[in-house]
Amino acid sequence: MVVSADNVDTSDGNTNLVTSVDDDKLNQWVKLREFTNAQGNAGAGATVAIFYCIADQQVDSLGFININFGSNITAKAASCWEFTLAADMALKIDSSSDKADDGVDPTSIAISGLSSASRLYIRCIAGETSNTSNLTVTTNFTAITNNQTSGAAAASNMAVRAEFRINTSTGETSDPTWTSADHASTMLALSEVARFTNQILIDQGDCDQA
Repeated sequence: MVVSADNVDTSDGNTNLVTSVDDDKLNQWVKLREFTNAQGNAGAGATVAIFYCIADQQVDSLGFININFGSNITAKAASCWEFTLAADMALKIDSSSDKADDGVDPTSIAISGLSSASRLYIRCIAGETSNTSNLTVTTNFTAITNNQTSGAAAASNMAVRAEFRINTSTGETSDPTWTSADHASTMLALSEVARFTNQILIDQGDCDQA
């Protein structure tokens, strides 16, 4: 799940605006990363967050997913994408990178220097815009479903975009084309590792237990 929201923090960096995610099936959601492009003031930029769960129970059309914020947020959007994880495996964050783009098209982010392995590379973008155009993805990447708020001034809206690639490599570069706006981006390189009973996430060697 990729979440975009109007920022509350006034400095760029890793924040905790999106505090948690839950659903009606009691799946356990884990935050992978959050980044804010603050523009120096609350509400002047954008915050992007990415969560995942190993879905023991599928959330259907009659169910719900709650996104919980630490502050009252007017403009926010989210989009989900489903990937297949091998049996008895969890995710490991091999590398990550953030980017604040001010009033321009989302610029390039690179992850490099990893050992050669099969990974999911995903770049998540929050844009302070009402633009509904599709993301023109980086070569060999795939876009996830668009979402955004609408109405009022463009700068009062939030949009979410993301692209991903599954590839065996030592790194990848994301440089999609979209719209000029204030953007917050985070990019992750994720690999599969064996998990034990109740293990949700392995993050750089540390286990979170249910």
